[in-house]
Parts: sequence; C-alpha cells; structure tokens
Amino acid sequence: RPCAEMFARDEAVDMEVEEAPADKEEEDDEGNEESSDDDLAMDQALPVMGPPLDPALGPAQTADEYLRQVQFERSKFPSVTVAKVKVPPAKIQKRPQYIQRMVDMEPVKSSLQPSPEWVVDTIKYFRSLRDQVVDRTQQVPDNHTQRKRMGALDSEKLLQELLDAAPDSEVVIAMDSLTCRGLLSELTERAVKEVPLMDLGVGRWIFAVLTRIDQPLDPDAQWDLQQLRRFCEKCRSAQDPSNPDPQQLSVVNLL
Repeated sequence: RPCAEMFARDEAVDMEVEEAPADKEEEDDEGNEESSDDDLAMDQALPVMGPPLDPALGPAQTADEYLRQVQFERSKFPSVTVAKVKVPPAKIQKRPQYIQRMVDMEPVKSSLQPSPEWVVDTIKYFRSLRDQVVDRTQQVPDNHTQRKRMGALDSEKLLQELLDAAPDSEVVIAMDSLTCRGLLSELTERAVKEVPLMDLGVGRWIFAVLTRIDQPLDPDAQWDLQQLRRFCEKCRSAQDPSNPDPQQLSVVNLL
C-alpha cells in the first residue's frame, strides 16, 4: 500500500506539471488577442479639453473646439457600416466548345449496324491478314525498287496513282512506314469530304493500308481513325434502313 500511494502521488505531480504549460499557453493566447485588439485602436494624438461639441452651435473658435466637434461627428457614425452593393444579374454561360466535340464523338446508333458475331469474325480475319502482311513486309529489303519509288512520291500523287487500280498486296507490302502513314492521312481527308457517301475505291484502300500501318499507333493515326469511325457512322445512318445500298454498307461496316 505505501508503494501504491507513492506512485499515485508521483502520477498526480506529473499531471500537474504537464497541465501547467497548457494553462500558461491559454493565458498567453488570451493576452495576445487583447494586445492585437489594442493595436487596432488608434491612439489619441492631441489632448481634448471637454466633452464632444455639437457643430450646430456654431463654428469652432479654437483648435480644441474643432477637435471636440470631430469627436461629436465621430460618435454619430455606427461602429459597423454596411455597404450597398449592386449585384449584377448572373450571365448565362455559353457551353464550352469541347462539350460539343465530345457529343460529336458519341457513336451514332443505326439499325444497319452489323451483329456482334459478325464483328468478332471480321476482327479475327483482319488480325490474321495483318499478321501475314507484317511477316511479308519484314522480308522486303529497304532498297526494294517499288519501295524506293513510292517513297520518292508525295502522298497526294501516290494516292492518285493507287486509286486508279484495286488494292494490290504486293504494293501494300512494299510500302514503308512513312508512306503508309501519309497515305492514311490522305485517304481519311478524301473520305470525309464525301459525306454521306463512301467512295468505294477509297474505302478499299483504307482497309488495305490499315493492314500495313505500324503499331502502336501514334496520336495522328489515332485521330485519323476516330475521324473515319465518325464518318462511317454518319454514312451508315444516312442509309435507308428499308433499302440500303449493299456496296456502301459493306465497306462502311467493314471499316
């Protein structure tokens, strides 16, 4: 029991020691608040003899009377002044342009969309065809005659030459990466100008170029593909569901 009483006294002393600084800090905080309030008040610079004097009794004759009139005027002002602020009516904000672009990117639904099973089979076929093209492309040397000739032409002239004939696997395989990338941009630009119709020759060459384009796609290629997607959706939605054009629909759905 004596040991327990001794430990209890020690704990009480420790608690008093710990609480003491906290009490002192609270007192210091209160003193700081009072001193800060005092700092806001302006000290009287000149002595004033007598109570405030109403200016209505006449003009001040001495400096002391003037200061007493100033005190009288000051006492008439409220301690808190509320300013009258005219709030302008809220302006109707225009919808940001990017929202409209996001709306345009939404898929356009159509009853002429292919079935999910058809989509899966087509993607499987495209990937298999693309793997074959990539394997054969790697076997073409850089000094290949056809590759060098196409690389020397700009994309517009090369496209005009290619559109005169159907897609040829040997021509696609002979393309290098830069030629293929430039053709995709030219084909996309030409295709979107024909809304709501797809040029069948352009559509076939787009499919052929997509089997050769390198992966991963760079941002420009992704942008071209997004434009093609929206273009194909517009072309499909423009078709008469009761009497669609089979050739147009086949190319659009394939892309």
